[in-house]
Amino acid sequence: IAILIIPLSLIVTRFFVTRSQKLFDTQQETLGELNGTITEMYGGFNEIILYNRQKMALDKFHDVNDRMRKASFRAQFASSLISPCISLITYLIIGSVAVTGCLFVMNGTLLLGNLQAFVRYIWQINDPLSQISQLSSQVQSAFAAMGRIFNLMDEEEYTILQKLYLGNYTYLELASELGVTKSALAMRVNRLKKRIQKQYEK
Repeated sequence: IAILIIPLSLIVTRFFVTRSQKLFDTQQETLGELNGTITEMYGGFNEIILYNRQKMALDKFHDVNDRMRKASFRAQFASSLISPCISLITYLIIGSVAVTGCLFVMNGTLLLGNLQAFVRYIWQINDPLSQISQLSSQVQSAFAAMGRIFNLMDEEEYTILQKLYLGNYTYLELASELGVTKSALAMRVNRLKKRIQKQYEK
């Protein structure tokens, strides 16, 4: 019975991770969109004041911020369910072992001290599982962030330039499509421009 704690914990973890990872991806996308919006507003602050667009900029910020808040809450909530579910499995296993062990103790086939030691061993198995489950949200968030970076790296270099200069994309629109911040996209474009310039100079 005690061995069931490991496969059951893995099944529960996989169940929640496969569903919450999509939410973490959405969280990272909205975070990148929020960073891009803040950067755009900060860089165009004078234009916003000049054309009296304060309310429009504020409404846009609140919209992006609200979507990021909801996505973050859903992702963190789904991921935080892993630890209590694993604890529930542990308690059910310990209860089953205690009931079965008490029957063996009453029959004289098992000493009470051995039963107590066995329950303690189950707790020792549960400790690393609980520690790993508590880190699941940070790990999933890191994987979602790496996915955004790899999306930018996998994008064809000249495709980025074509979308910017021939496809009527703004930096913010393209950054949102690629799932990266506006500043990260700008750095990538600047590197591409320098590389193309060096090729023409040769």
